[in-house]
Amino acid sequence: MHQSIAFISILLLTATQPKADSPPPKSVDLSAEQSAVVYDMGIAVQEIPNPEKPGKTYEATALFHGTLDQAYAVLSDYKRYPEFMPDVHKVKIIGHEGDATIANYTLKLPLGIMKKYRLKLWSERGDKRVVLYWEKVSWDGLKKSETLVDTTGYWLLEPATKEGYVVARYHAYTDPGKIPTGFGWIVNSLTKDSLPKLMKATRKRIETLYYGKPK
Repeated sequence: MHQSIAFISILLLTATQPKADSPPPKSVDLSAEQSAVVYDMGIAVQEIPNPEKPGKTYEATALFHGTLDQAYAVLSDYKRYPEFMPDVHKVKIIGHEGDATIANYTLKLPLGIMKKYRLKLWSERGDKRVVLYWEKVSWDGLKKSETLVDTTGYWLLEPATKEGYVVARYHAYTDPGKIPTGFGWIVNSLTKDSLPKLMKATRKRIETLYYGKPK
């Protein structure tokens, strides 16, 4: 029914949308429009209002074929992100703070543009809900042009009503900082344009690792 929308639906915001800095909800709340797209194996992408911050906040929601444990195993294996995540060129684990992982990320964007940043990553796991968080932390020695001003976000995972599937929501705030004239595309590349590719790549990764090939 929804194949004519080219596998992706970008939904219009309503006044009921959460604020960009809201904590993860207790469950993946889907509007009727989102549910129709997501349960037809599409990807729902939306911008979250963010009037008080210079960056952009977007969410993407999709179904992954697999279990919570399988999705968590893929998404928490940070050092292997370069094998499947779009634009992720390198991830180096540099240490731990309690249960959190500290990792250096390098993105390789079109035209050979590189962006580097350091993340603190941690998670909360339950029988019916998994949340993986990240936030940017200081990486001394980087030039402003080499890095992002800020990025924070989370993955929220829960069992879908469709048997054998997980509902996955990716929520991310990104402030790339000052962008040179003529390079405005970098903002979209780091935010909304990357989300469908990210969700498709993660879906494919889980299915390939655990089921042999994508459905």
